[in-house]
Order: sequence, then structure tokens, then C-alpha cells
Amino acid sequence: MRLILRALFAAGLLLSIGGCATNMSRPIQGTEYTAYKPDLQTIAEMDRSLVGDQALLSYVRGILDKLNAQLPKPCECDIVVDTQSGYEAYTLSSRTIVVSAGLIAQAETEDELAAIIAHELSHVVNEDQEGTELREGLAFLARAGDLATGGGGSLLFGDAIEAAAQGLIYNRWDKEEELRADRFAVNLLAKAGYSQNGLKMAIRRLSAYSQDVLASKSHGPKCVDGGFEKKNINVTACASALTGADDTVYLNGKDRLKAAISEMWKLDRELRRLPVVAETRRFESVEYLYAMNSLVSTDKDALIEGLRHVESLPIPKSLESNDVIANRLFMSSVLVGDEEKATEYLFKSFDSDHRTVATYRNLLWIADKRQDRDLVEKVMGEMRKDIGWSSRLLPYEAYLAKRYGLNIYEIETTLRCASNLAKDTGIYQKCAELTKKSKTVAGIDWWP
Repeated sequence: MRLILRALFAAGLLLSIGGCATNMSRPIQGTEYTAYKPDLQTIAEMDRSLVGDQALLSYVRGILDKLNAQLPKPCECDIVVDTQSGYEAYTLSSRTIVVSAGLIAQAETEDELAAIIAHELSHVVNEDQEGTELREGLAFLARAGDLATGGGGSLLFGDAIEAAAQGLIYNRWDKEEELRADRFAVNLLAKAGYSQNGLKMAIRRLSAYSQDVLASKSHGPKCVDGGFEKKNINVTACASALTGADDTVYLNGKDRLKAAISEMWKLDRELRRLPVVAETRRFESVEYLYAMNSLVSTDKDALIEGLRHVESLPIPKSLESNDVIANRLFMSSVLVGDEEKATEYLFKSFDSDHRTVATYRNLLWIADKRQDRDLVEKVMGEMRKDIGWSSRLLPYEAYLAKRYGLNIYEIETTLRCASNLAKDTGIYQKCAELTKKSKTVAGIDWWP
């Protein structure tokens, strides 16, 4: 860590300042497409980013268009691909459906991918509250994470966010909404000419993956081992517990498949037996992100080998400036003890497109350690345009605004902190705690 700090203080840091957005859409870097800005900000809060691959987005949006054409009232929604390498899909709002790169990598047929998209379309059409619960869970984690670490955060705080995001995606949705979405998918797939085999496979694969996620959480480390006085606290485990990620209401695969097949039998025979449309198309960006699963290991030797494998692969052009790629390689390098590589990847994350909350936290930390008022102001201004207001970063922003006399930001953050007094006292208390330290010589300890 000393090597990283020396490099950070020795090097300059340049931040480009773009123009203010005039509407609620934002370009997806590297493509001709846009997405709904508030939903992109939620993805950034999850420490995920989008895959800016024109061909990939054209492909998944083509499937969405084919399904949408069969609806009495087509949804005014877009589909994007995030960088997660697991088998995941979720709906953020009536504007945005998200499928993971890992899902596309594992789907064997276009029919399977279409089944997932059709399922998510049900949540959009029926105005289910997935996005609301996800945002609320992540906002709660901003408080829970700080409580779990005694108020200081963690170098691998992004792992805690990922644990909570997976828990919220897989565990917290209403059972009836899920069954309704599967029934909706059965009928929509038939109208669009897709095979029902795709939905069967999607349910089996999603159920297997979600059960693996749940098993790893239930048999993994405890939030607190041996009592708080011993301070044996695991941030990721606490994130799962405090957001309810371990209290699943998710249907098991057999029950869900049985209900879907029951709906399929209501179709005319020829629609029930439609052949598979096509195999899933393959993309360099998706294959690279799926290969990053080799970085998921608690064994140091396995992680070293996985890191060596990933670094041997050429980074696709569409991912060269992707924040999540740089951050995952940074964290993996830290874990294996390669601080020189970690520093390199950390700087690369600063230059990335659509920076995540994790990257902005690092930028704010560096600006504070350099006691560079102008840099603090630049980072906070860039953050507003890039990811909007972050609950996770609010106490740190309040501290910096007061410490460096940024009057406009001080007024704004004071109001935002005060607004949490009624709905989330943890964030309010954290704001108060950090702003008290704004006039001390030492400031706050960013990495205790």
C-alpha cells in the first residue's frame, strides 16, 4: 500500500470536465445508443458499468424489438448489458432492462436469451418494483457498510456492494411477480416465434446459479465472528446479512419450472413445439468478461493463476476504457500483493468511461490526501455529472466540502445529510461524525 500511495502523490491527476446534461438520456460510450441516466447512476452505485459494444447492443435490442412488437402497447424501454460475469438479469425501471455479460456468455440459444428478456418485460409492463427495492437496498448498504467497519469503509468495499446486489437480485422479489413474469414470457415467446425450450433452460440455469449464490452466502464467513469486541468483522458477509440477502423468498427451480410448463400446455400444439430460432451470437467483449470469473477465488495461488490468465488475454476495444475491468484487476493485484500492477490499474480506472462509486471514492481520497482544493472540487463536479448523488459517498462529500470551504457543495451536502434524519439516521450520523473532523489537521482515516 505504501508503494501505491507514493505513486499517487508523485503523479498528476487530470480530470476532463464535460458539459452539463440537458436531458435524462446519456450516451453509452462506444455506441450510437443512449440509456436512461438515473438507471445508469444506479448501476454505478452497484460498482458495475455497461458494456459499450455496438454489435452486442444491436443484437440484444433486436431481440427486445422482436418481443416488443407483439405487445398491445410496446414498452418505451431499452436494454443494456452490464459487466457482471454471472448469470443475471434485472429491471431497474420502466425504462431499463439489464442483462449481464455472463448471462449472454452462458446462454446456448437466442431463444434462451429471449426468454430472459421476455420475463423482464413482464416486470416493466406490470410495473413491478424491482428497481425501487434495489435502490433502497443499496441506500441501506451505505449505512450498513460503515457500521460494519466502524465508520471507515474497506479497500474491497465493492465486494460488499456486489454481495448485496446479488442478494437483492436473487432473493427479494415477490414470488407471484416471478411466476406471473414466467407465464407472461411463455405467451410472448410463442407470439414472437421463439421456442419454449429457451425458457425451460433459462429457468434451470438461473435457478442453479441463484442456488449457488445462496449456498456460498449461507456457508460463507459470518458477519461478526466472536463478538464485536474482537472486531472480527467481514464486510461482505455483513452486507449480505444487513440487506436481507440471506433471507431468500426466491422460488426453487422445480416449482418454477412446473408452473411455466403448466402455462405452456395452454398453448396450441404448434406454438408449444416451435423449433429453436438460433444459437446465441458470440462477442469478444462477452467472452472476455466471462473469463474474469477466474478472478473469483479466496485461494491466493488460484487467484495468482487466474490473474495471470486474464492478463494474457487481449482486452477487446469496447472494454479498453471500462471502469469495472480496471477496478477488478486493481483489487486482484492488491490481494496477490503486486502493488506496482495495482497502482497501474488504479490510475487506469481514473481514466475510464462511466466511473463507478468505487473509483470516485478513490479519487476523493487522493484529492484529500494531497490537500488539493481544486482537485476536490473537480472530482465532486465530475461526479455530479457522471453518477449523480451517491448515498454511499454523501458523508465523505460533506466532510470534503466543509474541509475545503466549497460553499455551494457545503450547502448542498448539508441539506442532503439533513434529509436523511427522518429516513436513515445512520447516514445523518455519519455525516455529522465526518464533518466534525473536517477542521482537524489529520482529517479522516480513509483506509483504517
